[in-house]
Amino acid sequence: MKNQNKILLIIFTLIFFTSTIHAASIDEKTFYELGENDFSFVKDTNICKNYDFNELNTTENATFVTQIKIKNYIPINSGVEINIYLNNEKIGEIKDKNIKENNIFKKENINLQKKNTLTICVNNKFLPELIISKESKIGNYLLPKFNEMDFYQTLSEYDYTQNILTIQIHVTNSGYDDANIEIINAKEIFLELSNLENISGTTEYSGIIKAGETKELSYYIKPTKQTSYITPRAILKYTDEFGETHIIYTKQQVIEIQDPDTKIQAYTDVPTNTIKNQETNGKLIIRNISEKELNSIYIIPEFNGNILMDSQEIPILKGRDTISIPFKIKTTETGEFPLYFNITYKENTNTKSIVTETNTINSMAENKNETIILCILIGIMIILYIWLVRF
Repeated sequence: MKNQNKILLIIFTLIFFTSTIHAASIDEKTFYELGENDFSFVKDTNICKNYDFNELNTTENATFVTQIKIKNYIPINSGVEINIYLNNEKIGEIKDKNIKENNIFKKENINLQKKNTLTICVNNKFLPELIISKESKIGNYLLPKFNEMDFYQTLSEYDYTQNILTIQIHVTNSGYDDANIEIINAKEIFLELSNLENISGTTEYSGIIKAGETKELSYYIKPTKQTSYITPRAILKYTDEFGETHIIYTKQQVIEIQDPDTKIQAYTDVPTNTIKNQETNGKLIIRNISEKELNSIYIIPEFNGNILMDSQEIPILKGRDTISIPFKIKTTETGEFPLYFNITYKENTNTKSIVTETNTINSMAENKNETIILCILIGIMIILYIWLVRF
């Protein structure tokens, strides 16, 4: 009986480990198997070390991977650069803070020859000694793969009758090996701060996704206010065969929640390209599309820069009337600055709100060359004018 239990335990252990280990390696060799030992690059040297190897076993869709392990690793702030070449073709480089204990270089669709040479060049101006371990590896592998196009979310049309919005998260393993992934989305703190309520559905997943497989998670949220929202940002995490952890984020989208019987339409007319520290004129156009009079219209601009409006309150807007409100914006930095307006109004005794579409203001630095040329032209004109007056 005891022997039977031991046999069952061994079988269970084998099944467990077989199910958790991925057989992605087609062929791999350590530097030691190539006939090399640890190699030292001392301070104030800029030298290369060659590692010769025969053609590796491969298959379609294989990726050639070089794993360089630093035996005496310490974090490096500056002064060290490592370049990798395969048969004189550069396949990667790392330097300073990007150098890790285990450094991974991947090259897809590579054709190895009968005889090959991997060259590691180190320019060491900082460490007393940098040692490339004999446990470093080269090999051909089938790997999982994820990119931004493989991980995204979609929104359904807003259901006004149920006040529910459906969000779907899509993830595809476009590689050639299974991967253990984790998806995290719709954290309660984000929903609470965003005035969104998670009704039901699945917002998280942890497990295996097979090569070529697509997984979809659906969940349902309910806005607690009639306004616009930003979707939660979904996170995809996975650790590859070489111990590297990868994190990918979905792009966030705007959820436009607008009462279908809203009585106001609003548009923003403003140039999208501006110059830093220069004022740009725009106008907010508000139209009452109903026959009824609307009262107490308040405007709240949302802009991460300076904005000055002629007025932020409209006491009365008669039916079918349109009003244009000028404003000025100014940025003190370069970059992209979202601009939109929250507008509330009263219809009878009910307070309602809408949000304008978001305009992305592109703030650019002043072109000094144009300014200099303009000044030169003005100077020439002044000189010509003086010359003509005198003669």
